[in-house]
Amino acid sequence: MAAKSQIFAFFGTDEALVKEEALKLSRQLTPEDNQDFGLDLINGTAETADHASSIVSDTIAALQTLPFLGGDKTVWLQGANFFADSVTGRAQATVAAIDRLADVLEAGLAPGVYLIISGMGIDKRRSFYKKLGKVGKLNTFDLPDPSRPGWEQEVMSLADERAGNLGFGFGQDALEHFVMLTGENT
Repeated sequence: MAAKSQIFAFFGTDEALVKEEALKLSRQLTPEDNQDFGLDLINGTAETADHASSIVSDTIAALQTLPFLGGDKTVWLQGANFFADSVTGRAQATVAAIDRLADVLEAGLAPGVYLIISGMGIDKRRSFYKKLGKVGKLNTFDLPDPSRPGWEQEVMSLADERAGNLGFGFGQDALEHFVMLTGENT
């Protein structure tokens, strides 16, 4: 396991990497033989503020329900879209629900209970972001910004590193061509 924390958050504009890292941690925290009872998946895609509030209530209930048949339990709030600076994210019902979740997280989770939150965006100006960073491990994976000069070098470094991890490499011309074809998509 990556850290002693029980709370892990993965956010950023690099949706593929956010999902990949959250899934990897989920597999570490929940052994394959305990997937049925040890992993509680909650879809975090909210259409309205009331829906977001309901999703947060479901998450809190899952966190406060002890694991079935003992052992560890992981609650994964997947694809949460209401932490971002959006109409739904700014709505009073959503803000109140997120504040309730923050209170639960600050109070601490029961031993053996873990929380994973994944989503595309989180409003870094809100108190929830700051509290999450204090009580858990916060990971951010953002795509390189193609409007910034030098973004190509950042992507080339990532591509070269990943290729090396997979046991192959690029020549310089091939790497440049690859990045021009794929753009900032990691």
